[in-house]
Amino acid sequence: MGSYSKLMIQYVLFDSWKDGVDESLMILFSEKEKRVEQIPLPPEHDHLLEDGETLPFFSVEYASTVEALKKRLDFLGFTLDTTCQVFEISKAQEIEDRRRSVKSLQKHSSVEGIREAVDRDLRRIDLLARASAGSWILALREALLAPPDTDPAQLSALANSFRPVGPVPSWRFPDTFDDRFRLRFELEAFQTGEVVLDISDLVDGGYYSPSDPVSEYARDRVHARDREALHLIVLTEGSTDKSVLEGALRILRPELYLVYGFLHIEDRRRSVVPCKHGSLICRSGHTRSYRSDF
Repeated sequence: MGSYSKLMIQYVLFDSWKDGVDESLMILFSEKEKRVEQIPLPPEHDHLLEDGETLPFFSVEYASTVEALKKRLDFLGFTLDTTCQVFEISKAQEIEDRRRSVKSLQKHSSVEGIREAVDRDLRRIDLLARASAGSWILALREALLAPPDTDPAQLSALANSFRPVGPVPSWRFPDTFDDRFRLRFELEAFQTGEVVLDISDLVDGGYYSPSDPVSEYARDRVHARDREALHLIVLTEGSTDKSVLEGALRILRPELYLVYGFLHIEDRRRSVVPCKHGSLICRSGHTRSYRSDF
């Protein structure tokens, strides 16, 4: 059956992944946001263990806030304005794709299953055609925040198309090449709350140990464009500059603190400053910022 990781915004499933994590989303978290808890199993429940399965079980989660993840996505270029533009482009493309699908399927519309697929596509096309980025976010907020037993008559047609909120989360954004755009919209819809990437099932399945720095593994494996943005090295003249800037960033922009590293130069005559990601060439004693090149 495999093991799964999952991302939750408050109590709503954003998505899940079999036998691994989505590294483009894992990089939004840091090891400082990791929560590990050992879960005891009462002796009377020992019979629930499968063959070869042993104790203890661990809950392993990476937890941050909606606001922090919004700022990290903004930093990576997934701003609300950009996401709205991508929404309009993706919406037009999905409408076109579904119209082609409908045209092809209508040749066999006498078959009941195909007829249902055509009707489903036509309803989706109608919802997409009448929606704007702003109305989509409002409908998401309406659907995601409404209690599960809410009468559908109290919700808009677009909000009802997102419910129940769990089974097909990909329908909550037009077809897109990067789920971080959908995440940006859903974070905007929630506005507040906790975001949790749960890898407990992967740990239980032996893919990781509780102590593995999974977010750091993800940073090493993501696309070069993301890696460049996530490893900014600030080179300062001395240890005082380093201490002041590091402390200020931690206080003023804690959500971005994980993407910066700080180095200082004790001797201005040095021309090469080594670091764990390679070497930085320094030709002055002034504070400068470099993107790591690895």
